[in-house]
Amino acid sequence: MSTPEDNSTATQSPVTGSTSTSVNVDITGLNANTTYHYRLKAENVLGITYSNDMTFTTLGQIPTVQTQAATNILSTTATLNGTVNPNYLSTTVTFEYGATTSYGQTATPIQNPFTGNNIINVSVNISGLSPGTTYHFRIKTVNDLGTSYGEDITFTTFGSAPV
Repeated sequence: MSTPEDNSTATQSPVTGSTSTSVNVDITGLNANTTYHYRLKAENVLGITYSNDMTFTTLGQIPTVQTQAATNILSTTATLNGTVNPNYLSTTVTFEYGATTSYGQTATPIQNPFTGNNIINVSVNISGLSPGTTYHFRIKTVNDLGTSYGEDITFTTFGSAPV
């Protein structure tokens, strides 16, 4: 991993002549959503010269999510809702739901995966529910940097509880 103290040698090194030469180096192992400083160091028999300090920020972090209230609740169907910010990385969204916080069922919105760095409203229609039953649900998101869960929320379907 490259840190501020690391020295990397440009692919074009050494360079000779009296004209400007573009140089570059590929670095790996950087952390997501981190600002890094860098500068160019040129050295020859007459001495060492440094460029100005420059910075860049890597993109991405684990998704930011929020479970929102269920809507369109009927006796056997409901719409599960939430928001997600993919934080620049391709992010897959699912909803976990069931009669307990063990959930047991999942539903995936058709617009998967999500990208960008904006808050996106996400919903999925579920069916096959039992009338008069309380269900738990939460939103779950996954990208290359990790998994995020929204808070557990409940809703109750209309009708009589199963006997």
